[in-house]
Amino acid sequence: DHSSTPPPPVDYDESNPSAITEQNPCLVKYCAKGQECRVRGGVARCVCVETCPKHKSPVCGSDGKLYNNHCSLHRASCLQGEKIAVDHAFKCLQKDPIEAVTDAPMPTDSSTPRSRETTARSGNQQGGNYR
Repeated sequence: DHSSTPPPPVDYDESNPSAITEQNPCLVKYCAKGQECRVRGGVARCVCVETCPKHKSPVCGSDGKLYNNHCSLHRASCLQGEKIAVDHAFKCLQKDPIEAVTDAPMPTDSSTPRSRETTARSGNQQGGNYR
């Protein structure tokens, strides 16, 4: 009985070269950094990544903010619809205080004593204004 065997994998068929991309149109869809491809209704679309890895490899953005990693910077760029480049001169570290941008929502009242997923980089542990 062969009814329980899975269908064979899709192989490239010279008579129907688009068979693979018809099944997964994301294979030929380019998405910028901070975006990922999602298929909806058979159409490939680029959307901002929902979350980034939690590893810390801080980078400064051209917007003057410190990000936990490259993914967080590119995600912020996508969500804001603005180009944010990596600032290799680390100018964001020259400001005081410095708070890292994470995927977590940021509190707007810096006087509220609560734990945050931010990283102070200047040695000053005071909160900053988030705008």
